[in-house]
Amino acid sequence: MVITNRLTKYIHLKQAIYFKILEITRRSYKN
Repeated sequence: MVITNRLTKYIHLKQAIYFKILEITRRSYKN
């Protein structure tokens, strides 16, 4: 249970960073 919990947390963190990078790249393209 603990291992899967850490895995899901890691995946969510990776997704958040990925989406943030996408947002930044979109803004830079607009500018």
